[in-house]
Amino acid sequence: KQGQKSLQICRTIVLRRRASTKCSAVSGKVLLLAAAYTNAEMNNNNAGAYDDNRPEGGDAEVGDDASVEIVDLDLVRDSVVAERTMNSYIGDILGFLVWCQFNMADCLTELCKAELDSFIRQEDEPTRVHRARVRLRMKNLLRHAHSDPLCHLDLISPVGYMQHIISLRHPRTGAYLTKSAYGSKRAALFHLFRMHNKIGYSTEFRVELGNLYRGFFRTLALKRQQPQQQPQQPEDNVLPEVGPETRHGSREGKEPMSTDLYKAIAGWLLDFGTIDGIFAHCFLTLTWSLSCCTNNTAGILMSDISWAACFDAFEVFFAHSKTDQVGDDAKYPRHIFANPHLPLICPVLSLSMYLSCCFNAPIVPNSHLFPGNRQETRFASILNRLLAAHQDDLRQLGYNIKDVGTHSIRKGAASYLSSLPSGPSPTSICIRGGRTMGRVRDIYMRYISSGDQFVGRCLSLLPILSMEFACSPPFFTTVAGSEDDRWVEESITAQFPMARGIVGFGRLLRMGLASILFHRAWIV
Repeated sequence: KQGQKSLQICRTIVLRRRASTKCSAVSGKVLLLAAAYTNAEMNNNNAGAYDDNRPEGGDAEVGDDASVEIVDLDLVRDSVVAERTMNSYIGDILGFLVWCQFNMADCLTELCKAELDSFIRQEDEPTRVHRARVRLRMKNLLRHAHSDPLCHLDLISPVGYMQHIISLRHPRTGAYLTKSAYGSKRAALFHLFRMHNKIGYSTEFRVELGNLYRGFFRTLALKRQQPQQQPQQPEDNVLPEVGPETRHGSREGKEPMSTDLYKAIAGWLLDFGTIDGIFAHCFLTLTWSLSCCTNNTAGILMSDISWAACFDAFEVFFAHSKTDQVGDDAKYPRHIFANPHLPLICPVLSLSMYLSCCFNAPIVPNSHLFPGNRQETRFASILNRLLAAHQDDLRQLGYNIKDVGTHSIRKGAASYLSSLPSGPSPTSICIRGGRTMGRVRDIYMRYISSGDQFVGRCLSLLPILSMEFACSPPFFTTVAGSEDDRWVEESITAQFPMARGIVGFGRLLRMGLASILFHRAWIV
């Protein structure tokens, strides 16, 4: 369910049931949020609104009958790795082949040498067009590398590839790369071998390369422990900005987001008072509550969300994750709980405000919760602009702007769960975040609903050592068929005119309306 009209390849034949859906626009005013967000903003065709003219990632054409699609074999081969991973591999493989052209030319075939010469950027060729051309050509070359090889595998040795790894530097700072970056380049080499011989490099090759990597990482660790030379004092007595490696050379990646920073960012997003602010706030709270990557949040469909039978939470299903590429665990939901005592980061309230304000056309049930392509990139752009505008506040919280990113949310959620006294078990934390625990543990330590619900309450920032930890979300106590119950149904239609027609959303919208009414003073 990720990417625009992408196919998840588990078998060579995929059956898709398409059901015709009729949604009618329901007129009505937004009851409580009009004071904060004007009707003009809600009627704009901006990036957050659902519009017939904007591209829908993952939406299928609607038909009355079931259809059978025969998957192309090339598509099956390309789906061995994800599209983004493939693009990363292509860049790393191309870098290695270019390095071989000047250092180990004997291992390249004549076809590869000719293709590398054709990759030179032409005059007046835009950078984006050049990159797309090279990427597409490299993808086709790798697809047929078994019959038309690009290199002689028997001439590539672990020692030779390690010389390439040692020569790599950061393009801007000239510093060594991170450990994860070097690891991805080793995976790219395995993919190069796999596209040539269909199995990858041998066990002996893997062991020898692993030993060289281990020695390389140890050398880098010892180098970072050595005191660095202090920069010379300039004439104007202004020291240059300290780079990321000199600031914390032994640490890499983004810093985990603390709960204080999480709440601060949530407040800054709502201070926008715009559709982008509501979108980013909902995206933030869902990503934190799910302890997932932003691309998983962007891939959530409307049909993946429902109110849970446990009454206190709504459920989100993932058909695909980093450690579950074929959807074996798609049947296990993640429970997300409300926090009525802290509306600033309450996921139920945030989702309710998003459904109220960010759609100007009836929502299609099988569409994405965040319509459009690359919504995780849109969220990252909003987050970067927000952090740049609050650098002083970040410093007071102990963060540098370069240390915070979208991955800080996932790291922060897991770190927070691990730090709670009498908190969730490591198994529940790993399962919630889609992290592997090793082959044996993954087999015998499985998903349990109660463990996931415990994690969900903790991620909603309910106080674990207080009786408020077991609180229920706001809800209506009306009797079915009564006058009050009819008023609630009419209010749901007025508050969520674009989401009212989604099958299975009745309980979710009812609880969402209750949260909006419960926090009406805070919203206004």
